[in-house]
Amino acid sequence: MLQIRLSFNFIFKLTLLRPIIIWKKLNIKGFAYFSIPYGFSQCKIRFIHPLTQLKSAILIVISFSVCTIQTCIRSIKPMVYSKVNPRENLKIALFLAMNTGFVDAFTFFHFGERFASLQTGNLIQTGLNLAQGRFKAAFQFMIPVLFFIAGAIIKTLFTKYKKRKGRDEVQDLILVQMVGIAVFTLFFATVLQLPQAIFVGILSFFMVIQGDLFTRVHGLPYANIMSTGNIKSLATNFAEYLVERDKKYLQNSFLFFELVLSFAIGAFLSSFVGHWLGNFTLLGSSALLLLAYIAYRKETKRAEIA
Repeated sequence: MLQIRLSFNFIFKLTLLRPIIIWKKLNIKGFAYFSIPYGFSQCKIRFIHPLTQLKSAILIVISFSVCTIQTCIRSIKPMVYSKVNPRENLKIALFLAMNTGFVDAFTFFHFGERFASLQTGNLIQTGLNLAQGRFKAAFQFMIPVLFFIAGAIIKTLFTKYKKRKGRDEVQDLILVQMVGIAVFTLFFATVLQLPQAIFVGILSFFMVIQGDLFTRVHGLPYANIMSTGNIKSLATNFAEYLVERDKKYLQNSFLFFELVLSFAIGAFLSSFVGHWLGNFTLLGSSALLLLAYIAYRKETKRAEIA
């Protein structure tokens, strides 16, 4: 039996999922309990090893994701629930950042050190291979970049079309990314065989959607498909707090810290579930996108009521 205990001081209760209810409804074999008490208490996940069901591993991804995001945000609780544009919601930003870490970790370790989201890494690899005269390898690293560009163009054209119709494109595009990655993963894991560069390229096509849709969190510019800018913003806001002693800068620095941490958590989860899911691992990406979709719908309805 494998038991994992995580003790935290929960700052706010669970709003996106009720895992204990999900566990009971699905009646998934292998899970003994999942409890999230309130106050200074304990989050406990207990399951029997080995994991033999695909649904079990996917729910571990969801559980760890929600549990970690909940317990890490202490100093920025007011910002989580403040009335802002649904596109700038912090929960959504954290899920998307986690999704990027999840996908890029998988493609980097299993597909020749290529990135689905971080095109800077692919460009560096292209330059290195060109310098060493490996022109074929250089072109293969450029394929995800080309897919990324194509995805950005198509996403922009779709957004323009939706705006002319007076409709919100966000929910549709999140669904396209979520379903697209899920269907592609299932085909690849069962019958579809593709070169590594094409596989990563198709993922890049989908990943650009979230990067272009969500660019601000609580009024602050950020990136959910890379973390360099977020690390810089973390440091500059903390420096501003040290000088100005204005708490808003401290809140901002904690916000960017959560974003950076989410990238790392996503990479950890990708490696963790990859041992059991293999080629099905990227279904975890669709699970994280589903959480972002649910959060966006919830925040949109809340904004309409307000």
